[in-house]
Amino acid sequence: MGSLPKVPQKYAWVVAFFVVAILLMPSSGEGSVPRDSREVKAVTWNIAAVNNNPFEYWITGSEQYNTLLKGFGEVVENPGPGFDFEVSELFTEKMAAELFTEMENAGWVRIDTVREKWTSELSKKKAISEFLTDKLIGKKRLVSMFDRVTNTIETTTKTVYRPSPINCYSGKLTKVNDWWPDWIDFIFTHKLTVKTKKSGTKQKFVREMLKPITRDKYPAISEEEEGMSVPLQTLYGAIFDTVLAHSLNALDKNWASVRKEMCQSLNLGKTNRVIEILSYTYSDADVFFLQEASMGLVNGIKGNPLGSIFHIVMSHDFDPDRNQNSVILLRKSQWSEPTESTSAVLSRMSDKGVGAGDLAVAVATHKPTGARVVLASFHGDTNGLLTNPVVSAVYSFTQQEPRKLIFGLDANAHTKGSHDILGIDDFTQHFVSKEMSSCFGENPNPANYTTFHARTHLQSQLNKGVLHLEQSLKGDRSPKDFILFKRADFSVVSTGKDNTGNREYTENMVFPTLRFPSDHGVVNTVLMMR
Repeated sequence: MGSLPKVPQKYAWVVAFFVVAILLMPSSGEGSVPRDSREVKAVTWNIAAVNNNPFEYWITGSEQYNTLLKGFGEVVENPGPGFDFEVSELFTEKMAAELFTEMENAGWVRIDTVREKWTSELSKKKAISEFLTDKLIGKKRLVSMFDRVTNTIETTTKTVYRPSPINCYSGKLTKVNDWWPDWIDFIFTHKLTVKTKKSGTKQKFVREMLKPITRDKYPAISEEEEGMSVPLQTLYGAIFDTVLAHSLNALDKNWASVRKEMCQSLNLGKTNRVIEILSYTYSDADVFFLQEASMGLVNGIKGNPLGSIFHIVMSHDFDPDRNQNSVILLRKSQWSEPTESTSAVLSRMSDKGVGAGDLAVAVATHKPTGARVVLASFHGDTNGLLTNPVVSAVYSFTQQEPRKLIFGLDANAHTKGSHDILGIDDFTQHFVSKEMSSCFGENPNPANYTTFHARTHLQSQLNKGVLHLEQSLKGDRSPKDFILFKRADFSVVSTGKDNTGNREYTENMVFPTLRFPSDHGVVNTVLMMR
């Protein structure tokens, strides 16, 4: 496609609206290729990665970007003088006392126990060698869960950020006094007006958005820690931001300018780029299975021509406070009004560890054939342990009545499995046992990767960070993304992968990139109904 002519900025949105609308119209009339009515074009995409933190992944960036992240990685690996202070020298007793007072005023419970953990343990740890690099913190999600909810929040009027180095917060982080009062106010004091699932609004404190960390999903956390997980993760989050801010200021006084540049490239334009790829590159899709979608993306789709051309299916437990919801888009010309059926599937599971919004299920009629089809989108937990139980539950639901199935998912399957990690072989054996096949067949190649990313150390799951020279060795290359279907219902016509946004997949390339905003490739397939 050639480039569009330049138009005045104030009319650009009008031009974009009509261009996308034309592209999304089903082809018909003279010159169009007749389409087999049994054909279904399906796309699955986990659109995660750079939602909030511009420093999270190794990508192609400026020389300053690479230098900064290499330097921070070296500090984490070998902290020296000026970095590895005791935690209480950075996050002071005064800051801790202010935080505990706010927790008590909020009516949180077990604050005395959290305070004792601070006094006897956390305050005495070395900031980097014993706190930031503590692998148990990662396994228990004591920082990452807090960061997931509070990092970046979409209100009805603007995007707001927790004062932190790992988002697009625009305030100064040079000295603690610059940002700590704003941090307390952000979490505890100011109510935000946010949109709800049903297009309404509600006012909430950020502290009310925090989620308990459950042993069902994260077994590393103790029973005692589970009971106080909200105040505990808040304390860990406060220490984390303090240590990061100090370390970056000690490393490079110009780090904030690097962050500003990357925010403009990676974060602030992500939703628009995702919608652009869906609208242009996959303008012929009949169904999109999206994972790790934010309320901001859903609202963006609703305000785009996509919103009038596709039914938008969100689960009954869609969580607008998270960026990890599964969503299904069904082209209205091909599908009847869908019936959202997520709870009917979840009720078939004995394991209740599926997070709110992780699974979305709908039932709709395929208009060209009249077939009733179950459509499901799912994002598995980090180790993939819930994937097979969800596959079983979805299969059971399809057996309730004679229904066909198309299921797009990030299975979080890994090339090699273990007792606590789902391997591709176990995943394959399981879905085959449920009368299913996949877009990659019933014996998918373990080296047919759909992800290849490498995280830096400058993010909330520090245990996943790798040094710049270790990207190929320690980066995550896995066959995670699939479209499943009942083998009696469909056959595969063609399947493709994409990590460029142009229906092309560059093997051995770490992504996201400046033009492809996810660490998961798009998987697209054409199915033929039997």
